[in-house]
Amino acid sequence: MRLIRRLNGYSVFLIIIAVTITVSLLYFMMGIEKQMLLEKIGQGDYNKGAVHFTFNREQISFKTLVNCFNDLNKKDFALIYDDYSSNIRQIFIKGDYAAPPLITGRFFNENDFNNQNKLAVIGKKYISNIEEVNGKEYIKISNERFRVIGIMGIEIDTNLDDRIIINADALYQELQNKVCILDSNSSIWKDRSLEIFNEFEKANKNIVLESLDIETVGIDYVIKKNINMFFLGGIMLLSYLWCSLTVAMDWIYDRNKKLSIMSLIGCSDIQLTKYIYKQYIFLVSIGFFLGAVIARLFNIYVIHFEYIVMAFFIIYFVSGLSIFTAIKKSFNTVLAERIR
Repeated sequence: MRLIRRLNGYSVFLIIIAVTITVSLLYFMMGIEKQMLLEKIGQGDYNKGAVHFTFNREQISFKTLVNCFNDLNKKDFALIYDDYSSNIRQIFIKGDYAAPPLITGRFFNENDFNNQNKLAVIGKKYISNIEEVNGKEYIKISNERFRVIGIMGIEIDTNLDDRIIINADALYQELQNKVCILDSNSSIWKDRSLEIFNEFEKANKNIVLESLDIETVGIDYVIKKNINMFFLGGIMLLSYLWCSLTVAMDWIYDRNKKLSIMSLIGCSDIQLTKYIYKQYIFLVSIGFFLGAVIARLFNIYVIHFEYIVMAFFIIYFVSGLSIFTAIKKSFNTVLAERIR
């Protein structure tokens, strides 16, 4: 609290710069997420690392395949079977699985399966096909009535608008397409789909699955497709560093006389460095959290936790590097110049 009461113009300016960097960085991260979402939707709405594979229908049915995956000692994945001619997607989910962007309602969870439910999540295009029965919404698929639990879509038109997703155990329809997709919630650090696929093959050696080499969307794919955006991000990072270094130099210069007096009364350089870092990081932290609050007020938010951690790391790395450089230059200043 004593630090807050002693804020001067340089400290306030430092907090404002930290707020500005935080808001702009979160806005940039949000842009990356939106671009990744569009790329992901354009490639089938699968996560990075999703495994495409085929199976022998004479050896095993889709229903049996679902049951085998359900018996697997793994969770947080989806088994997907698409009919490209009718835009119907049959899906089986075990554990948690990321939902597509929804306008209303909810997506499937593992409690929606194996209980005789007939449920559907539909794209915006099919809203006019909804029938209301006893206060609930339904849509007809293959002459069967499915209850609509959610409507997919975003502010622009995408192929989500033309898609219908149903719980696989409600239909188990053998489709013309021979390709299944095993998809799991993957972070930017790890892809789990292949791990689950390999575990399935070990547990079911009598079932032959053939994986296909199909590229799916990840941050590396988005970088290649949007190199200009990431070039801009590099320029922003250099701007953050220059701005932070300039502010750090002015902030320490404003404290040079006090630092010199502390040095004269016996404080070592290590003690002075700890004192400076404590105050500087405290002020940057105030700016970071104020920036996060302001960003949220203006609907600037980042969904993936990894990106929040990345933004946190960038801000404190830039701040730490800036204050380190400023401290080194300040300690190289002769004592007489400090006092003057």
